[in-house]
Amino acid sequence: MAVVIEKSKFISKIFFGVFWIVAITPFFGQEFMPSVYEKISSPLFALIDFVLILLGAWVIRDKKDWFFLLLFVGFSFISTCIINDYSILFFVNGLRLYLCYIIIVPIFRYFLTDDHRSKGFIEKMDRALYIFLWLQLPTAAVQCFLYGAYDQVGGSMGWMMSGEMSTLVYLISFYLMHKNWDSSKSYIDNIRANWILIFLLIPSFLNETKISFIYLLMYFFFLIPMDKRFIKRLLIFIPCIIVIFTIAGYFYLSMTNADNNVLTAEYFKMYFSGDDDALNYMEIAAEGGIDMVENDQGDLFRGVKFAAIPLLQLREPHAALVGFGVGQFKGGTSIKKSEFAKEFEWLLKGAVMGFYMVIIELGYIGFVFTIIFWIITFRGNRKNINRQILLYQIFTVILLGIYNSAFIHPVFYLIFFYILFVNKWVGFKR
Repeated sequence: MAVVIEKSKFISKIFFGVFWIVAITPFFGQEFMPSVYEKISSPLFALIDFVLILLGAWVIRDKKDWFFLLLFVGFSFISTCIINDYSILFFVNGLRLYLCYIIIVPIFRYFLTDDHRSKGFIEKMDRALYIFLWLQLPTAAVQCFLYGAYDQVGGSMGWMMSGEMSTLVYLISFYLMHKNWDSSKSYIDNIRANWILIFLLIPSFLNETKISFIYLLMYFFFLIPMDKRFIKRLLIFIPCIIVIFTIAGYFYLSMTNADNNVLTAEYFKMYFSGDDDALNYMEIAAEGGIDMVENDQGDLFRGVKFAAIPLLQLREPHAALVGFGVGQFKGGTSIKKSEFAKEFEWLLKGAVMGFYMVIIELGYIGFVFTIIFWIITFRGNRKNINRQILLYQIFTVILLGIYNSAFIHPVFYLIFFYILFVNKWVGFKR
């Protein structure tokens, strides 16, 4: 028993050490030691990936975890090295984007499915999440002051992490709100009692992340107890959310100096489907081939990138089924980019959506594989599971699939999967 306890303490120290490194290093490195951070960031995060993979391999015991892991590695190897003829090094570098958040499953299984380990781990992790949530306020405020309310406002996660930071701010606050919820109090009284968690949503409005408005709606909607009085509470919720949206919208427009049109349905349609210029690129590609579009376009709208997928897949007969191989969105530092990535940089740079990345690299088989992974991952003990948190996270996964690739970032998947698995394996009722 003593050996087991020492092992768990050792793994716990490594886990939380990794967590805080990835959670705060980007902000302090970029703001106080930019030249040093630029040199060490790539090898540092490669080392973090390696450490998490080693931890997962050390504690993995469940046959389902082994089966899923080996099946995915085998399929991605066939796609990348055999069918698309890339090197082992290129394959390993690209595999990191997927392997780490698959291998994290046995780490959380190790801590959360054992009564001797789960209580202490949950206490430490909940405290870490609360501290992380507080850290976003001063770090985002500094970034907003220095660079304006744009993509550089990623809080402690650093520049260009605005979407990931905003997503986590809502998710952590939502999780802690449920943990603190008192069923003997009303909806309004609970929110009033936990007002500090609402206050800590402010960093999400210090950047341009428009998806925050969807998170805001989800946040207050999924706080409503799903019982016999749900419809009655929903009728009360509607006018409340109108007031909250009005205040949040005014605050957002004031901080970003954006045009009022950014909050209209027409703007969101254009945001996801593209403007006239972006659609013209696709017309050129459809008529003359994807190669006809010059590699000097700016970051295209998300809908345009999804529309380009079938045109890209026409280049190779195998691309629709198994993709172009993992690693297309990596490289450029220690490992060279692929010729495919260089040629179609205009489609791979900028905003990268989770589903988009999977389909490009691993085809529709890889996409189906991803869907199966999420179905298995979300299945759990229906007696103890908190349905509101479960539904909130399911919707978050769907939104991120068409919005960004948050799950390739360690701090994001560590937090997301912790909340998912503590709800699934330990469970708590409000």
